[in-house]
Amino acid sequence: MMADWNAITAECPGISVRFPLFIGEGWCYRSYVVNDRHVFRFPKSRGQWEELDREIKFLEFAAHRLPLQVPKYEHFVRMSEGAPFGYAVYRYLPGKAMTLNGLTERQRVAVAEELAGFLVGLQSLNPRQELSNLLPHEDARLVAEQYLSDAEHKVISE
Repeated sequence: MMADWNAITAECPGISVRFPLFIGEGWCYRSYVVNDRHVFRFPKSRGQWEELDREIKFLEFAAHRLPLQVPKYEHFVRMSEGAPFGYAVYRYLPGKAMTLNGLTERQRVAVAEELAGFLVGLQSLNPRQELSNLLPHEDARLVAEQYLSDAEHKVISE
């Protein structure tokens, strides 16, 4: 998928796209950092909007209730002249990958405590009923087994 960044710039008031940098993709999305300020997520199909809408609503709810920053979507375009399945935009949260090898024991403990605090905060979220009904309530093991099966099928058949 090639994005038409000129068309996208016209659709995004206040964002002048100068430096789009591809940062990766998964099964459902391709992502770019633009101008070191925004992340543009491009769904690979129209069907991904249900999941993306759920993510946008959940992160909006969770943003002020968690001890670490989470993305806050600022703009989304379902029908775009610049991307076949639209896109969503959030403010870039800069950072870098962490390796435990270079950390002291004290730093490792601090990281573990910060992650534990985040996970406790995440598990203690109690979204209102209308948001809770949108969230998945599947058996995590069954979902993981299905992902594995889907990946094996996709790798073998392609």
